[in-house]
Amino acid sequence: MKVDDETYPLDSVTNYDQYIDLKPPEKQVGLNVAQAARKLCMPTRTAQGWYDRDQQNPQDIIQRKTAKNPVGRPPSLGEEHRVFLVYYIDKKPSLILDEIMDGLSAQFMDLSISKTAVYNFIKEKCRISLKKAYFHSVERNSFENIERRYKWIKIWMETDIDYLSNCIFIDEAAFHIGMKRTVAWSKIGSRAEVVMPKTRAKTTTILGAISPYGVINVKVRKPRAVNQNKKRRRRGYGCVYLPPYSPELNPIEQHWSVCKSKMKREELLQEETLSSRIHIL
Repeated sequence: MKVDDETYPLDSVTNYDQYIDLKPPEKQVGLNVAQAARKLCMPTRTAQGWYDRDQQNPQDIIQRKTAKNPVGRPPSLGEEHRVFLVYYIDKKPSLILDEIMDGLSAQFMDLSISKTAVYNFIKEKCRISLKKAYFHSVERNSFENIERRYKWIKIWMETDIDYLSNCIFIDEAAFHIGMKRTVAWSKIGSRAEVVMPKTRAKTTTILGAISPYGVINVKVRKPRAVNQNKKRRRRGYGCVYLPPYSPELNPIEQHWSVCKSKMKREELLQEETLSSRIHIL
């Protein structure tokens, strides 16, 4: 190796760390003509001809300058269409493509475009795709209910309530043998169909309770004439009721969601019953 004393002073190197710090970067080994041709997916003879011309006259082969005006027909949809589509779909996510086309035509009178182009534009430029819809009441996220949740949280945060130490979460859930997944496989161009039992499924309702320490065996008894609230308060317990339309504040709601999703994944075996399947969840 040829050594340059100014850039690589070996006489001042006293340890390996200094050697690594002062070592000049190694020259990168380039591809040969055949390797470069394969990487660019072009014929080897063409690549060899370009290489020979570059060796003879390097100025002969230069990068082509990008044209000021793009080649081809300009796109029919632009930024103003993207802004309109995002706002239009956000207002009503259940729109079908025909309704979206009608909205575009009403907003932009001179626009002429196909459904496929609009769909691709929504998917690629607007970053919006068609998914399974989850329905909830209009009151769930109303201003009044959001305010109730906020006040509820503020009040109980000032107490000794702690979800991870002194809370038990109670809720009921319904199960039946007809519970199925809402998606299924099918051949392209055909509808996904799932065969259901002919008879109406019997519903099993479960009253469940969980805590940070595990699942609790709750036994429901017919209440007596005594005041149960006073009895609970004497033992240091109390009932906390959630504001309306606030399932996310009760962790057992997520617990039931997981249980039901597992129920829907696989069909019951012949020797299984609904109760036995729920028991192993």
